Amino acid sequence: NANEDLRGKTVSFTAKLTEIKEQKLPDMDDEWAKGVMDGFDTMAALREQVETDLRTQAESRASVDYEEALLDALEQQAKAEFAPVMVESEIDHMLQEQDERMRQIGVSLADYAARTGQEPTELRESMREQAEKRVVRSLIISELTEQAGIEASDDDVKEEISRLTEAQGEDDAAR
Repeated sequence: NANEDLRGKTVSFTAKLTEIKEQKLPDMDDEWAKGVMDGFDTMAALREQVETDLRTQAESRASVDYEEALLDALEQQAKAEFAPVMVESEIDHMLQEQDERMRQIGVSLADYAARTGQEPTELRESMREQAEKRVVRSLIISELTEQAGIEASDDDVKEEISRLTEAQGEDDAAR
């Protein structure tokens, strides 16, 4: 092997540089801003929109983190009792969600399990802890809404169904 002949020896190489290229980025000015997205006439308007979007994302992330921390704290103190069938039902739901996500990329959950060598019972068991957590959190949220007297009106339900339907339509159109 040629590499074995060179093992432990010092070698030198000569290279001839034939060309150097430099990437020229466009000036970030009003003309550039007009080409980035429709509806921006100036760089200031684009910058303002980006700042607003970043602020909104940060606020949303902070809100989700706060809710998560709150649920974690409540979960630590909760003494939830529930029928084992609730966990089994949640596992079924989680498996269905995972199967739908995988089918979007052209693989069924059964194919995935077969390729990874997992038996259906192993796949179910791998989800048990997360399913139990979801059941407990669902019970906590149900109890909180009951104690706070929060109820969804028929109009609220219709509005949410409409919003979800529109979002699903947008997701389908994006594929």
